[in-house]
Amino acid sequence: MSSRKIWNESKLLRDHKVKSVNVRYRKLFVGGIDSDVTENDLKAYFEKFGVITGCTIHRNRDTGKSRGFGFVTFKDPSSIDDVQNSRPHTICNCEVNSFTHILLQQKNSHKPSREV
Repeated sequence: MSSRKIWNESKLLRDHKVKSVNVRYRKLFVGGIDSDVTENDLKAYFEKFGVITGCTIHRNRDTGKSRGFGFVTFKDPSSIDDVQNSRPHTICNCEVNSFTHILLQQKNSHKPSREV
């Protein structure tokens, strides 16, 4: 008899909430960034939530154009909570999405598998 494991986003989110009690994350994924937004724009916007230790926008290696997402790392993990509680965010007249970076990694690395 075989059973099938199916990836369940709500379970993943629930598991993340349980784990986040003991672990605090400082890196924020920011998606939907307009191609005109610079690292300085991103940093200037998110500085109101806390001290930033890193800020990058990922770019196409060949063209140098923005790939539409980046990361902001805060010194204090509580800044992430402040950012998430203040959604939506608009940078240079464009609404962007924000997620804790670790949640994104777990979501993308989790693939359905079969048990036999």
